[in-house]
Amino acid sequence: MGNGNESLSLGPGSGAASGEAPVFLSIGQTRPTSAYPFRNPRPLAIAVTVFAAAQILAIALQAVGVVLRLDVLARFSAGQFPTQEAIASGARLGDNLVQGSSVAFLIAYVIGYCLGGRWIYVAACNVRALGAHGFDNTPGWAVGWYFIPFMNWFKPFSAMSEIDRASHAPEGWRSRGDPLILRYWWAGWVISGLAGYAIGIIPGEPTAADGLRTLSWFMLVFAVVEIAAVGLFLAVVWRIARAQMASRHRVNQVAEAFS
Repeated sequence: MGNGNESLSLGPGSGAASGEAPVFLSIGQTRPTSAYPFRNPRPLAIAVTVFAAAQILAIALQAVGVVLRLDVLARFSAGQFPTQEAIASGARLGDNLVQGSSVAFLIAYVIGYCLGGRWIYVAACNVRALGAHGFDNTPGWAVGWYFIPFMNWFKPFSAMSEIDRASHAPEGWRSRGDPLILRYWWAGWVISGLAGYAIGIIPGEPTAADGLRTLSWFMLVFAVVEIAAVGLFLAVVWRIARAQMASRHRVNQVAEAFS
């Protein structure tokens, strides 16, 4: 099969002039262009998985800190803290977990976002290397749509849908429907964005117990949604990576048969 950066080739002399069978003429349409060499998507998928796992761990630790914070607030409301020092002591562990995990999440998120964008670009190039054509989104825009306000609510899904369908069926990919996992992933992405926006518009760090309680519940909801969104993205990444490797193997088998 060769290494991951090797271009696919169906061998010389394809076409009616060489007297090949009609079925091979159809397969010959999948000959890739030199502009899009096939790259093994698995190494990048592994890197994305590592930093996605770091995100999930940071979010989980943040959720633990939020739960501890809610416990302190409940005990405060019940009058179980005799002094301000006792309140501060009880809240310290939860606050430290929330603050530390938030920094860790931000670092993992930025790195993971960059790796995810690179993976999407490579996956979009790969489907072209496999012979698929007629896309509405270029590899660059498959990534770029995530950074365009308003358009990032629907165009990234369109681009990922093209990548997924073409990865499974480079020929005739337009006739395929979107899998449910893709719709679940996009719903998670949108809901996660809305939850993050809701937290962002809460002014400052509330000092009153009711304000802290409201913020804490918002953060718990965000944690659950974000973990689901990251997990669904990983499911999509590995689904497409497996499909692309399988499609590449099929094309290589045909190339070897007619070489």
